[in-house]
Amino acid sequence: MANKQENNGIITIPVGTTKIDSNEFSGRSDITSVTIPNSVTEIGDEAFKDCTGLTSIVIPDSVKEIGSCAFHGCTGLTSIVIGNSVTVIGFFAFYGCTGLKNVVIPDSVEDIGTNAFSECKGLTSIFIPSSVYSLGTGVFNGCQSMKSMKVAEGNKYLDSRDNCNGIIYTQLGELREGCSTTVIPNGIETINTFWGCTGLKEVVIPNTVKEIGDCAFRGCTGLKSVVIPESVKKIGWDAFSECTGLTNLTIPSTVRIDGSAFSGCTALKTVEIKGEMKPFPEKMIWENE
Repeated sequence: MANKQENNGIITIPVGTTKIDSNEFSGRSDITSVTIPNSVTEIGDEAFKDCTGLTSIVIPDSVKEIGSCAFHGCTGLTSIVIGNSVTVIGFFAFYGCTGLKNVVIPDSVEDIGTNAFSECKGLTSIFIPSSVYSLGTGVFNGCQSMKSMKVAEGNKYLDSRDNCNGIIYTQLGELREGCSTTVIPNGIETINTFWGCTGLKEVVIPNTVKEIGDCAFRGCTGLKSVVIPESVKKIGWDAFSECTGLTNLTIPSTVRIDGSAFSGCTALKTVEIKGEMKPFPEKMIWENE
């Protein structure tokens, strides 16, 4: 990149620059402000990773791609503006930006990578525009303050049917993202993520669900009781691990349970099994590790 201007933590990217290189400013906790010109089309991987002093960023309309981990760990970041030409938000792009309370995803975005906004603990709501067709796993894992998840009605691939406050892969019948206010609608076949949703107090799993994915409810410390319907055929690895508030569990006899599904459930006192359970994995699934 051409010579940048620096003055007491204020960075000005030169006009004419087309890419901010990978790791260009990574770990620079002294940076408080960055000005990105309209010539930039790409922000590289880890470009601003762990720039903890950065408080706001405006990504201009010229930018088409935000690289993986580009703003990972920018804990001081409270405001971002994502330009109207961005099509890709890379995996872990804004992971751990704990100061963020609001993000507007423009209707140019098509692909949001795995864990892109994970551990953004201050984020309260998200709206997915109709342009998004690819949503990675765990995009909003650990967003403990999240109360509202909506998808634009015109989206052909994702939906938030019945005002469920969740994000569903339409054709797969998969609940991809959920929050503390999510109501799982009938017709869902797979549940994949409430990971780290500490505000989730109760969950009703409809009898259309066939699979509870790996880590689906991991760390949901507010959950006290779970009834798993007989429609569920598989409970994945670590599906309910570290649910330290879980005291009562009802599971069907026909379900396959992968290892550590209930590890770390230190308060679990009552397990009701409907019928005769198949053999457990090597370690008892609710054994405290």
